[in-house]
Amino acid sequence: MGGTTTSEVPTSVNDLKSRAIYTSDLNLYMYNTLFGQCVWYAKHRSMEILAASNLSEEEKATRIASIKVVQGDGGQWYGSTDGRIFKKTTNINNPVAGSIVSWTYGDYGHVGIVEKVYEKNGVTMVLLSDGYRTKDCGNDWCPSNSLAEAWAVTNVSVKEYTLEQLENKFSSKNGTFNGYVYLLE
Repeated sequence: MGGTTTSEVPTSVNDLKSRAIYTSDLNLYMYNTLFGQCVWYAKHRSMEILAASNLSEEEKATRIASIKVVQGDGGQWYGSTDGRIFKKTTNINNPVAGSIVSWTYGDYGHVGIVEKVYEKNGVTMVLLSDGYRTKDCGNDWCPSNSLAEAWAVTNVSVKEYTLEQLENKFSSKNGTFNGYVYLLE
């Protein structure tokens, strides 16, 4: 089993607002469509997990720097993370707490964080956290005009999944599971 992450799981937008990692670089994101999106959340949650880990300071710095430069939408994150730094797998049966999980579907895909892996009634369960926005302008996401507006459309979800549910999370939208990126291994 993959245990739990090394930092407390965010459970609300107010929780995010109170954490320095989510507010330290707002000037980069506030007036564009990334603020509050799944990739924004995954990037910041990944850096938070790495910063709280037992890795050496040098290893933390290397991994955080690598996460900071990851580009692309949720569907591209599996391929965009540096395979020389992070171990990866496309095997749905190998979730580990502190992993990025990516799916391809629609135009942008989705990405989240595996927070905890555990057994429940003999079934492997995954606690997944992810971020998303609620405001869109038709075919595209709207940029925010203020910090208050940006936070108002930001959401966090923490939900439990079986491996089958996780793999098929976006199958109704012709989506596919891309894989896990292990932040701490």
